[in-house]
Amino acid sequence: MKHVPGILACLLFVCSSGCETGSIKTTTANVTPRWIENVAVEPTAGALENPASIRIYIPKSCTTGEKIRTLLLLSGNRTDARDWPANTDIVQQAEINTFVLVFVTLKDSIYETRYYPETTIRWGAAPGGKWIYETLIPYLRKTYALACDRSSVGVLGISTGARGALLIAATYPQIFGAAAGISGYYDNLSLTESKLLTAHYGRYDDFKERWEKNDNVIELAAKCDSTPIFLAHAIRDTEIPVEQSRLMSIRLRQLQKKKPGSYVFEYHESEYYYAHTWRYWKTLTPLIMKFFNNHLK
Repeated sequence: MKHVPGILACLLFVCSSGCETGSIKTTTANVTPRWIENVAVEPTAGALENPASIRIYIPKSCTTGEKIRTLLLLSGNRTDARDWPANTDIVQQAEINTFVLVFVTLKDSIYETRYYPETTIRWGAAPGGKWIYETLIPYLRKTYALACDRSSVGVLGISTGARGALLIAATYPQIFGAAAGISGYYDNLSLTESKLLTAHYGRYDDFKERWEKNDNVIELAAKCDSTPIFLAHAIRDTEIPVEQSRLMSIRLRQLQKKKPGSYVFEYHESEYYYAHTWRYWKTLTPLIMKFFNNHLK
C-alpha cells in the first residue's frame, strides 16, 4: 500500500495516552504540504480495500503548539470530499480554531453499520459506518496521530452525511466528542418508502424490527447523553423535509427531560430559500465551528 507523505511536525505530540501512533510518514520534519490528497487508507487485517475518497487539511495554526482537534466531514450522496472547501469557508474556520479537517466520501454509502442479504447497494467490502470506526479511525491514529481522544474529535455531515454523522456518533460514542447534522434525515420509520433505505435494509414490511432498531438515529439518540449535537435545517427544503430535524430535536428534548444535564444540543431552523444547496450550508459554517470550538478540547 502506498502511503501519502506529509504531516506537520506539531502532530507528533498530539496523540494522547492509549493512541497507537505507529510510524508517522513525513518527507521533511518541518516542511510539509497543507493539503494531503488522495489518502490511501490501509484496510484492517483481512479486509478488502474500499473505494473511499479521503483528503486531509492540516492548518497552519497547528504550529502554535496548541492541541490539535480533528473534525471528520462526511459527504452526502451528491457531494464529495472537494465540495466543503470549494463552497464554504470551512478551511479558514479551521485555521482560526485549529482543527485538522478530514474530508470523507463513501460513494453510495448511507454510513450503515452492517449489510444484510437484502442489501443491494454496497459502497465497498465493509459497511460505511463500520469502516469509519474499524479502519479509518485506526489509520488516522497510527499514521497521523489524529483522532486519538474523543474530547478532541468531532464529526459533521450534510444530507446523507448528516445521518451518517449522528449515526456513527451514537453507535461509537467512545470515538466522537461532538456531532453535527445539517439538512439530514434521522427517522427510518417515516421513510419506509425510501428506495435508498430499502436498498440497504430490505422492504420495511418484511423487516420491521430491523428498520426500527438498526441504524435508526432516532432510536439510537439515547446513546448521545454525553455527545453534544448540532442540528440545522432549512424550512423550505424539498429534498429532505425539515420535520426530520424537528423530530430529532424533539427526541433529544424528551431524553434531556428524563436525564437533566445530559443530551446537550442546538437546533437551528432557517427560512433560507436555497434550502438544500451549498448556498444555505455555507451560511452555517461559522455557527458550526463555534459549536465544535465550544465542545471539543
